[in-house]
Amino acid sequence: MVLRRGILLGSFFLAVGCNFLFQPGGNPPASTPTVEMECRPPVFAPTGPAGPEAGTSSAETNPKTPASPSATISPTRTEIDPRQVLRWLCDSNVYDNGNPMRGKTVRFAVPIAINPNGSAVILTAIRHYEKATGGLVKFEIIAADPPVGITVIEGDAVASNQGKPGCGNVTSGASPTSGHRFHADPFGVLNTLTYVHLGSSACDDEATGYKPESVAEHELAHALGLGEHFPGFTGDEGLSPNLAAVITKLYSLPPGTDLTGECATQ
Repeated sequence: MVLRRGILLGSFFLAVGCNFLFQPGGNPPASTPTVEMECRPPVFAPTGPAGPEAGTSSAETNPKTPASPSATISPTRTEIDPRQVLRWLCDSNVYDNGNPMRGKTVRFAVPIAINPNGSAVILTAIRHYEKATGGLVKFEIIAADPPVGITVIEGDAVASNQGKPGCGNVTSGASPTSGHRFHADPFGVLNTLTYVHLGSSACDDEATGYKPESVAEHELAHALGLGEHFPGFTGDEGLSPNLAAVITKLYSLPPGTDLTGECATQ
């Protein structure tokens, strides 16, 4: 029975679709100020099993679709080419269309204030991020909406920011259809409140995947500063080794680090 269940689970991939509106604050960059990105089916790079105690995720997951199981890993056991990690960081943060300081890193100052509003999956995801990054990503859990940081809202997630119920999305306003904007101070520190929406009437975050916290892990990555998707940050894999490596790289660098030269060589 266990074997049969494993085969059935392994035969499905979570179909995902996301519209992550990632816009700069202040003056728009020279490139397109808004970008709408569709989540693709997960593409697993040959870097080892999926993230630390993580499993399945998407930015906005199709409701009630089983996700793929994944194994527990330790980031120290996963070797990823640092040149590839830098390439993903350049694409997803440094030169993402929504970066208000193109060519430089933008991220939150640590610790990051977060109001989980009692979300068990977010609390699990927080532990995974802190462990996977060796404490470089550190959260401060509070019981109210912070002026700068992250607030979690459960039950109202939408797909494609069009109002259709989904499994998860990120916005800069309390409304799940308000879209998402990032603003950074002159030093590259994100200085806005970001909302992470999880679950809806059409997609119970607790019932859709092998690891339900993976939706939260994916959305937290967007909230932490990643825009464009890359292998290991596409769909149902949650905090995969690739994603953990990119977030670790981002938060190991001071905000506003100029990577123009490094990215140009990628």
